[in-house]
Amino acid sequence: RRRTARPFCARKAEAARRTGVLAPPRSSSSLLFSRRVGTPSRRSRRGLSIMWAAGQRRQRWGVTLALATASMAVATTAIAVQSLSGRKRAGALAKPAAPRMVVRTVTTGVTLKPGDCAQWEKELRKAAETNMKVAAALKEAGFEVQSTRITTNPFEEYIQTDSVDLAIRDAKEIERVATKAGISLISLGPATRSEAVQLIPNIIQSSSILSVSIPVGLKNGAPDYARALEAAEACINISRNTPGGIGNFQLAVSFNARPNIPFFPVGFHRGQSASFAIGCESTPVVSQAMMEAGKEGEVTLEQLGPAIREAMERDMKTIDKIAKECERKMGVWYDGMDTSVAPNPNELSLTKGYEASGLGRFGESGSLCVSSIITSAAKSIGVRRTGYSGLMLPPLEDYGLAHMAMDTYTISDLLLYSAVCGVGLDTVPVPGNTPATKLAALYCDCASLAFRLDKPLTARLFPVVGKKAGEMTTFNSPYMCNGKIFEVP
Repeated sequence: RRRTARPFCARKAEAARRTGVLAPPRSSSSLLFSRRVGTPSRRSRRGLSIMWAAGQRRQRWGVTLALATASMAVATTAIAVQSLSGRKRAGALAKPAAPRMVVRTVTTGVTLKPGDCAQWEKELRKAAETNMKVAAALKEAGFEVQSTRITTNPFEEYIQTDSVDLAIRDAKEIERVATKAGISLISLGPATRSEAVQLIPNIIQSSSILSVSIPVGLKNGAPDYARALEAAEACINISRNTPGGIGNFQLAVSFNARPNIPFFPVGFHRGQSASFAIGCESTPVVSQAMMEAGKEGEVTLEQLGPAIREAMERDMKTIDKIAKECERKMGVWYDGMDTSVAPNPNELSLTKGYEASGLGRFGESGSLCVSSIITSAAKSIGVRRTGYSGLMLPPLEDYGLAHMAMDTYTISDLLLYSAVCGVGLDTVPVPGNTPATKLAALYCDCASLAFRLDKPLTARLFPVVGKKAGEMTTFNSPYMCNGKIFEVP
């Protein structure tokens, strides 16, 4: 159009200069008309036809473009709606991703010799390197590793126990060497003699990274009450001489406990050479599996065990395979994995799984049955096992258990469940004025179960000074939650 109109306009402008008639503005459509006669000329009519045809073409192109744009918009909207609908349908059909197993600890055990600080440093440094390599392999495979720890042989075998000052001096040296090697948690093992038991409150008061245990065995087929009473007095001493009694977090009274348990504070090592074990945090995985089984309809007890085992094996077999490969490469013996169902105070509570089983809330009728099923599943995992490998029910390490304490269950219920579980009375708060004789009686109950059923159990009791049964604890620890204080029957 412009190639046609411009020459024509130029000629019209030249004619206007010759005749004295003003040319129409270039931007006006009157360029196509003759001002001399006031009617369209022949050439103007031709130009008008060209302009009209161009306008028609532009109009048709505009309509076509508008229709095309509208069609594309409709198509795009349809595709988006279809995609969103598909995602919604897929989301409705897909199950939520199963939580990944967390490795709570990689624990290496070593044997220390009496009074040999150089040997202590050498062995602890090698143990720290073992932990680091195993943890690195697990992290590379995508697993979270919360901590690495060291266990030793019974501390009375290498720490001087002739006096409190000598014992604290050696314990401080162990702590210094461990800290230098990058170790943040170390278990000094059990105290098997009375003089060593009496040193424990002083050792715990002197350090926040050292853990110890007091084993209570049998005498003439009955629990050793004298040792149980010594343990109770040590527990009460610690509750009165550490802030809020938190020092009892570092003390376990054990019954029929075996070596090479990766969990603290009961863990200890036996053997001339070092070895390592792994403990996982599987309560969220187990609880999620139980809830998923319950969502699919009325879950039967026969289905519950296989569902739990399948969920635990999903990651535990991979962890076990990695550990065995580390054993082969490093030449350090792998004791195995403690497949216990261990909780985290900040994660999904196991009480949710109990409710999903259809037998009621934790502590109600049916809880013993569900506890037995969970323990059986934990013991059937196809990996190299060590330690408890059972169900842990610590009230101050599971927010659901802490919330229900003294409402749906009591200490007597926990003792009952210990018959089919794996730990005993762990992180159980009791009134601060509980006499040592009552604590000793609880220890004897645990010992009777452990030896009668030939299984390891422990007790970690927390006498809370100034608190009564039914009142809330006020611990400020990342490893524990707060709950009601239990009445000691």
